[in-house]
Amino acid sequence: MESRWRRFLRRVDDYGNDETRDPFTHSSAYHRNFQGYAEWRTPRKSGRGYTIQRLYIADYYKYSESDNIWRMKKFAYTLMFLMMATVSLASDSLPTATNQIPVIDILQMLSLITMIWVLYRLIMQVSSPRRMTIGEHESASEGLKRATFACSWLLLAVAVVTPVGTLIVFRSLETYDLLAIGLKLVGAALSFEMYFAEKARKTDRVPNPVSAPVGANEIW
Repeated sequence: MESRWRRFLRRVDDYGNDETRDPFTHSSAYHRNFQGYAEWRTPRKSGRGYTIQRLYIADYYKYSESDNIWRMKKFAYTLMFLMMATVSLASDSLPTATNQIPVIDILQMLSLITMIWVLYRLIMQVSSPRRMTIGEHESASEGLKRATFACSWLLLAVAVVTPVGTLIVFRSLETYDLLAIGLKLVGAALSFEMYFAEKARKTDRVPNPVSAPVGANEIW
C-alpha cells in the first residue's frame, strides 16, 4: 500500500513533469521578488521534469554616494535601531499604571510588532550589495521606509495617548509616567530619523549589459 508521503512525492513529481502546465505561472509575491529576471526551463539529466534557470537582465540600483558613506549609513541605521529599541523597551518596562489601560497596551503591542518589522528590513538593508536588483532595492530601501514610517507614528501615538489616558483614568501623572512618555518620544524621533534619512538618499540606475536568452520568459 502506497504511503501518504510517497503519494505526496509522486504528485509533486507528476506536477513537475506536466508538459501542458505553464511553468512560468507564479504568484504576485514571486513576481515582486524576481522582477527584472529572465527564466527558462532546463530538462533534468534524469530525463524526468525540468529545473528553472534564472538570470538578472534589468538595470541595477546603486546609491548615489561614496563607498565609505554607504558603509557609514549601514552602521548609523544599526546604531539608531539599537537606541530606538532600547529606549522603547525601557519605557515599556517601567512600573507605570498605564499598563492597566487596554488602548495603550494595544498600541504598545503594535509598536513592538513594527519594531520587529523594522529589524527585518534593517537586516535586508545592511546585507544588501552595492549594486541592487529591483527586488533587493524594494526590500532594503522601500521596505525600510515603510517599516520605519509605521513604527514612528505608532511610537508617537503611544507617547500622545499615554498622558491623555492616564489623566482620564487615574487623574494624575506620576514621575514614571512622564519618563515613559519621554522615552517613547525619543524612540519615535529615532525612527523618524531613519525614515527621513533613507528617503533623502538618491539612487542611480546602472545599466546591465546582460540580455535575456532566446525563448526565456521575462518577469516584470
